[in-house]
Amino acid sequence: MLAYLKRPWAGFSLAHARTLAGEQLLSDRSRWALWAPIFIGAGIGLYFALLWEPVQFAGAGLLALSVAGAYVCRRWAGAQLSLIVLVFLAAGFTAAQWRSAILATPLIGMRLGPVTVSGQLIELERQDDGVRYLIAPDAIERMTPDKIPVRLRLRLSGKSRANAALKAGDIVRLRAVLMPPPGPVTPGGFDYGRMLWFERIGGVGFIITRPQLLNMAPQDGFPQNLLLRLTVLRDHITARIMAAIPGDAGVLSAALMTGDRAAISSQVNMAMINSGLAHLISISGLHMGMVAGILFFSLRAALAL
Repeated sequence: MLAYLKRPWAGFSLAHARTLAGEQLLSDRSRWALWAPIFIGAGIGLYFALLWEPVQFAGAGLLALSVAGAYVCRRWAGAQLSLIVLVFLAAGFTAAQWRSAILATPLIGMRLGPVTVSGQLIELERQDDGVRYLIAPDAIERMTPDKIPVRLRLRLSGKSRANAALKAGDIVRLRAVLMPPPGPVTPGGFDYGRMLWFERIGGVGFIITRPQLLNMAPQDGFPQNLLLRLTVLRDHITARIMAAIPGDAGVLSAALMTGDRAAISSQVNMAMINSGLAHLISISGLHMGMVAGILFFSLRAALAL
């Protein structure tokens, strides 16, 4: 007994540890599915941790091979379980690679302009001291078509210079100075340019001339038309609310109803932050409650019929 106490690892062996680990793993079999999102997330993290862009369809190829391997090794539980883990890792990797591929857009590499830009107006935000436009350009002066970003976010200072007749879907032309999307302000800080890239915005800048309406030709394709119509409806509701309720009260009411927070003044924003109420004008419990309430009563009324 004393000899065993002096040597606590005397009865330990690698085979014994493997047996215990296998028994523990099998006892948790009913909870294996809970690890799926963890391995998928690990696969996504692996993609973004790479210092180079992997070969196209590398994730899809690995996913196909791991699924096939898991099917072939179905007689060997240990091998199949390892390949199932690889399936989820490859699924996360593939999802991240596919998402990056479909959102890829050329970037403005250096300050350019003033240049003439023409394209379709996707969205406009009327801010306290100007208007911000989201444009899908089809032509940019001194730039070849293959270098044109999918979208540009441009700001026009001064509400009086804005064209009040413009709405989402219009084809416009303007003069602007274009710049690359900004990077993090501090090392390791929030990367605004990365966020813009995933919104397919390849450049930012400011407008120096009043945007001109060229025509009102709609964008081809039902999904795009539907999104533009919803944007126009949202802008129309926002304008009606702000016209009926003047001042900051109307701006806040519009923000709560349509989510358009661009027109909120810096003073009101600061007051909301200082009072701890800024979350009410973002995606908050208030909005979730409104959506849940609408769904609940709508579904209840439909079932009552």
